[in-house]
Amino acid sequence: MIVAVAIGFFEVIKFQDEFWNKAFAAAANLFPVFYFGRVFWYKNYVQCNRRGIMIKVKSFSSTNFSFSDLNTVELEDNKLTIKHGGKTSVLNLGHIVEKDQQKLLSLIENHGFESSTVTS
Repeated sequence: MIVAVAIGFFEVIKFQDEFWNKAFAAAANLFPVFYFGRVFWYKNYVQCNRRGIMIKVKSFSSTNFSFSDLNTVELEDNKLTIKHGGKTSVLNLGHIVEKDQQKLLSLIENHGFESSTVTS
């Protein structure tokens, strides 16, 4: 990714035709846009690292949760209830397949959070 941006700023490969120099630089700068823009293209999106999780469910904006702030997580009647830092967030997962709902819950559990319940 950093290489693509560097190629876009500097002329690493110099073509004789100026058109190809500009096209190559534009393509190198568009690569990070497509990579980081995938959050906005998908209707449902989950991104996780060791510190937290970002969940986007059927909306333009996403919700971020830090694993250190999570108190309880419950999956009940296709609704994921997350209690974190004195707040409660409810995510409606009704349009998501049951198997994927379980994957999301296990993803949260496998990142250091033990106290979760599942009720169908």
